[in-house]
Amino acid sequence: MSDLHLPPGLADTLPDITGLTVSWTAVGVLLHVPARHQLSHTMRRCPASMAAILRYARSLGCDYVLIGPDADIDQALPAWDR
Repeated sequence: MSDLHLPPGLADTLPDITGLTVSWTAVGVLLHVPARHQLSHTMRRCPASMAAILRYARSLGCDYVLIGPDADIDQALPAWDR
């Protein structure tokens, strides 16, 4: 998933979101998508743009999302200009 789906500055604050597991990799940010029963609890602590990504990923059955600069923009999610 493209990093353009994150508003400017949000990536730096992801580790501060309670219930969100974040790992920085050489190709982008790897996020663990909470299980359905934990998702609503985590989304209450997230900015709306991050909650939309988590909800969308879970609807596709994803357990992880890799967000990076070389990934394609998904038309189902909002994107921001840099």
